[in-house]
Amino acid sequence: MISFVVVASVFAYTVLSAGVFSAQQGKQAIHAGMEQAQGSVHTVGGVMLLDTGAPTGSTASDDKIDQVVFTVSTLLPGQLVDLTATVDSDNDGDLSDETGAAHTTIISYLDDNQVVDDIAWTATQVAKGNGDTFLDSSEKMRITVNVSQLALC
Repeated sequence: MISFVVVASVFAYTVLSAGVFSAQQGKQAIHAGMEQAQGSVHTVGGVMLLDTGAPTGSTASDDKIDQVVFTVSTLLPGQLVDLTATVDSDNDGDLSDETGAAHTTIISYLDDNQVVDDIAWTATQVAKGNGDTFLDSSEKMRITVNVSQLALC
């Protein structure tokens, strides 16, 4: 009877050790996946399409979408996302032709007829924030994408 209890105890210890080891391996895999996903953002709320009004020199609306506006926050706690924008100096809506580009976040536009990589955008903090251009885990930023120069579908 004593040998049965000893064998059962050793077996139980082995099963528990294997379970703890397996749980640690799973935890390491999750952390590795989170490291690869660092810097990810997700939208919070809806997406707005805005017609900002009449073209320059006109009083009538052009009935064209000029801006796409949405709010983002970080996906993972403790991660920073650099939302430093680059000024679109030639106002063509394309940042890939700018000299001295300072941005690391790239926003692209895609529809049935075109793909525009590195489209012009700005970021504005929403609600509480620390005033810098980095999106922290407790912050939200409103992204305004200038699509006025695109031929939208």
